[in-house]
Amino acid sequence: MTRHPKLLLTMLGCLLALTTGVRAQPALFDMSPERPAAPATPVIPPLLSRPRPAVVPEPSVPQMPAPAVPVAPAAPVEAPLSAAPAPVETVSRHYLVPSASLVLEGEYDRRGWSVYLMDAEASTPAKLKLAFRNAVVIAPEVSELQILINGHPLAQERIAAADAATSLLLDIAPGILQAGVNRIELIASQRHRTDCDIRSTYDLWTEIDPKETYLSFASSTITPLSVAEAIRAVGVDEAGRTQFKIWMPGLSQTNATSNVMRLVQGVSLFGSMPNQSFQFTTGADLTEAPGQLGMIIGTWSELQPLVPDLPETARAAAIATVLPASEGRGRLLLISGPSWEAIGSAIETLIASVDRPITVPRDLIDTQRWKDPAAPILAGGEIMPLSQMGVQTVEFSGRRLRTSFNIAIAPDFYANAYGEATLLLDAAYTPEVKPGSHIDIYINGNIASTLPIKTTTGGVFSKLPVKIPLRHIRAGVNEIWIEVALETDADIACMPGTPAGQNPRFALFDSSQWVMPQFARLGQSPTLAGIASVGRYSPNPKIPLLLSIDHLEADTLGAAATFIGKMALSAGRLSQVEMVSATQALGERPALFVGTIAQMPPKLLTQIGVSPSAVNSWRPQMGGPSTQNVGTTDAMDKWRQQVSGGEITDALGRLRGWIGRRFDISLESLSLLPEQDEIFQPSSNDTLLIGQGQSPERTARWTAVIAPTPAELLEGAVGLAQQDKWQLLTGRMTSYRAKIDEVTNRPAHDIVFVQTVAPSFSNYRLVAANWLSTNILFYSAFVVGLCSLLGLATMLMLSRMGRRS
Repeated sequence: MTRHPKLLLTMLGCLLALTTGVRAQPALFDMSPERPAAPATPVIPPLLSRPRPAVVPEPSVPQMPAPAVPVAPAAPVEAPLSAAPAPVETVSRHYLVPSASLVLEGEYDRRGWSVYLMDAEASTPAKLKLAFRNAVVIAPEVSELQILINGHPLAQERIAAADAATSLLLDIAPGILQAGVNRIELIASQRHRTDCDIRSTYDLWTEIDPKETYLSFASSTITPLSVAEAIRAVGVDEAGRTQFKIWMPGLSQTNATSNVMRLVQGVSLFGSMPNQSFQFTTGADLTEAPGQLGMIIGTWSELQPLVPDLPETARAAAIATVLPASEGRGRLLLISGPSWEAIGSAIETLIASVDRPITVPRDLIDTQRWKDPAAPILAGGEIMPLSQMGVQTVEFSGRRLRTSFNIAIAPDFYANAYGEATLLLDAAYTPEVKPGSHIDIYINGNIASTLPIKTTTGGVFSKLPVKIPLRHIRAGVNEIWIEVALETDADIACMPGTPAGQNPRFALFDSSQWVMPQFARLGQSPTLAGIASVGRYSPNPKIPLLLSIDHLEADTLGAAATFIGKMALSAGRLSQVEMVSATQALGERPALFVGTIAQMPPKLLTQIGVSPSAVNSWRPQMGGPSTQNVGTTDAMDKWRQQVSGGEITDALGRLRGWIGRRFDISLESLSLLPEQDEIFQPSSNDTLLIGQGQSPERTARWTAVIAPTPAELLEGAVGLAQQDKWQLLTGRMTSYRAKIDEVTNRPAHDIVFVQTVAPSFSNYRLVAANWLSTNILFYSAFVVGLCSLLGLATMLMLSRMGRRS
């Protein structure tokens, strides 16, 4: 111990320091009395949070802890609109693609649509981001993508994103964007790496990513100048959808619902978006997001305890305003007043600018938000240059050229069986184009006409008439494609290493014209095509539409609002909607029923052709898919053979199919009496059913929107309101399956014809021509009868005037 005194002193000092440090740390389980805590930073509540009642401690009882008493759940109470701040982005996004996907196909494809920008957005520095990927067979050295805004070229990018998606970030020069409508245009020119035939052009595609394609603005606090501007500029989300969320404390009030349904129509016309829907929600769900707009509707007394910054002026007079986007909140549309009558007046003032009087004819269907320009409505006898419908002159050097345009047809179109339109074609081709090349015309995806190219010396078409049957024309918007397939010796040889030719071999001129003939005008009922095409629920639009909802709850109202809003957008005008009860006497007036199958009156199900047993059998499918027994397949085959009737019936079926393909004749056209509409039994896979039938006296149309549950009712209405599904509605009944996104139509056989125009001999002649073309046996009997009368008249004339031998 005496040899190392310094070492011992050092060890003792270290031990003392460790002991002092341990004592300075707080104990892991401190049982001492709690020290007063420092004031903490106040916690910011959510944007819309439910008020929490203050907890008052009970007086303590010595040596006897208070027993825990279960508390009954309180009734749901509308949460107040919190004014708490929340972090916001410093950049505002405006998504551009108005659909869930956008693919540019073939060697040439051009897509154009418009977006609406507020004045503050147009004057703010902006950038365009666009992401795309393409097929691996595209040759990047000769393929390019052009981007234009309002006709100004923004970029001309080489298509070379086969391995990974390419993102472009482009600065937009000041003055290109404008307040209001802005046209977005994408043009793709694509060539194949190796192949030169026409078949290989179907392998060329460039897919635009909607989630990564948007306009970004430097400022996030963009304030609209008016309520109308806020609605028009709502835009779409990353999936191409638009959603309006409505918070209405007085949800169960009938007079409130009538006013809201009127507002829904006006909002649909303001927005004019292809995939818009409405949802009734609580205040906690009114958060800002692209493609969404929240709306608060209610009287001052209903909203005063819930909305902190409710304007005091709403106590005395109705207001319609936009709550500022301050305090971390998104823009909210506020409509309030002292009573629902005053709110109704404010709604009428707001939507008056988009309403179209019944006496004012409609000449366009607004499709600009998803396809620019708008589709002109043709009533017969028009000659329309293709330049007015968006077609531009193209000088083409490839193998397959495609371009399209839209036309709209009146809902009482009745000329599918005999009518012919004419395309006056202006085009040219070089001598290298071989015979066997052809020009095809497609209507709504169906081949309608073909023009073969037969000469070897080239040629110029000047107003060359191309006859196009109107068999595939339908009421509403029709998409017409012109496709040119070209064959050349160079393409047949397809020498390796040969560069793609840049010299044009075909030209299509925008001076070509579409000639629409005079066609028969006759309404038909039932038909859902009238609702889908022009929102027509009755031949007389002056008659109000009766809306029957058995239970006023959020999902059912959302489905009704989505359906009525889509009808208004198709009609291009507002309709009068009256709320009625399903048990009331509707009389012979047009009516719309929205609800679950259990809420539908049995009389209504009979009128629209739905089996009454569906009330008990149409339920959501529970659990996984059912499994079949081992012998199920064999048993099904056995029953199929017994029911089919054997080989004779199968042979007759094949003969019927051959006659239909060869001569375009169906058995329905050979029957003397119309078929009876079958009673429909919904499947458990069906999410939504829309049916239309006649009123008991067959003078009005009754339409029903039905689902097994309110949640499926809203899901099905939102899915069917997407533009690509909505335009498929036709016949007497449409079913929609949300899981596979499928629409199935059932035609109407028991049809009532309705006169829609003033009586005239020319229209009666056209109606007779189409009806006789559809009913061949009656036409044959008519011809035989005329021939018999002619023979009888000839015999009588000769018996009196002729010379007897």
